[in-house]
Amino acid sequence: MAAFESIGANCEFGFVKDWLGHKSGSFFKWTFIWHSRDVARIINNDFSGAYEFNNIVPSEPHMVRDSVYNIGWHSKMISAPENTTDESAPSELKFVASEAERREIWEIEYEKVQFFIKRFRNSLASGSRIFVYKPVNQIMSDEDVASLLSAVRKNSPNLLLIVKEASEEDAPGTVKELGGGLMTGFVDRFSPLERAYEISSECWLKVLRSAFEKSGMQSTVN
Repeated sequence: MAAFESIGANCEFGFVKDWLGHKSGSFFKWTFIWHSRDVARIINNDFSGAYEFNNIVPSEPHMVRDSVYNIGWHSKMISAPENTTDESAPSELKFVASEAERREIWEIEYEKVQFFIKRFRNSLASGSRIFVYKPVNQIMSDEDVASLLSAVRKNSPNLLLIVKEASEEDAPGTVKELGGGLMTGFVDRFSPLERAYEISSECWLKVLRSAFEKSGMQSTVN
């Protein structure tokens, strides 16, 4: 199971790994990704400037977004809708805590982010990872796929597994090898966005076993 690592787009694959007993953290495991190009960009930039305090803005009440890389994280920097007298205007989220209080929280979170960046760099350099990307509200173009594949393979022969919902042509639990280190896997359903923990566990396991077998790596998927 250690061969597989999430690169987004939400927490679903993180819950799959936890279900399989692999509970260690990683940079993208609990993030929300709006577009695959943001993953490729932050990897290609070697995570330069990631999670800098001045770039952190509210995303959800318990989530923040890096406005440079457009990546969301769970955070203790809580936000709430701003009070407004105009009921017709959309409410904007504002941080609840003062800047000084937020900086104290940010310093702790920033240290964790830096730790996971170092861990991810090691994964990239290993050449023995199968990076898993599950699009959320995105139909990936050929250019999007090529960009993401290039990012995870720029220095080492890692593999990219893009997971999609199955169709009439592609049965749940199957994996297609597309060449050049790219595979596509198919699950019967994705978790609801608001309940990412409701995974189709057995189908995910079939996909992982098939992808691992096709990868030729020397290990086991539990």
